[in-house]
Amino acid sequence: MKPLLLALLAVLALTPLRAQPAVTQPLQLDRFSLQPPAVLPVKKEIPGFKFPFFFAPSKDSFAPNLNLMDESFEAEWDTYVKASLDGIKTGLKADILAPPAAFDLPSKLRCTRILYRSTVTGQAVRGNCFLIQLSPRRAIIVTFSSLPADGDKWDAAIAESVRSLTPTAPSAPK
Repeated sequence: MKPLLLALLAVLALTPLRAQPAVTQPLQLDRFSLQPPAVLPVKKEIPGFKFPFFFAPSKDSFAPNLNLMDESFEAEWDTYVKASLDGIKTGLKADILAPPAAFDLPSKLRCTRILYRSTVTGQAVRGNCFLIQLSPRRAIIVTFSSLPADGDKWDAAIAESVRSLTPTAPSAPK
């Protein structure tokens, strides 16, 4: 996982946003579908990013946010997870708040949750990173960032959204 990209995504959370209607239908994305959490009513397409971002209203100059990335990797899954954990620790200078938790989603995809705390532009942030093995060499990374004081109030809704991730057939070439 690219720590610099994670830092950039956290900085985007500081951007003021306009309210938009919540997404009520699962999003059909590249090779997977996902039901965005209703607690993050603002969907924003950002040029240069493959997937939309989801934000809650800003509080204390920070907008809790969820972002998605996909990534190919060459290692075995456990090695990829360890490298991602090391990247979060070193790239974000993060403290890991709990041991990584591995589990299967209802769709039978492998998932590992990494809970961490870091500082972005002077702001303490609690991160919830879900690494989901979409195929033997492809991962979907779902990252949710919030203020540490509010962190666990979001956990159930974010976990429900992550559990909704389901693989779909690849899009036909255009």
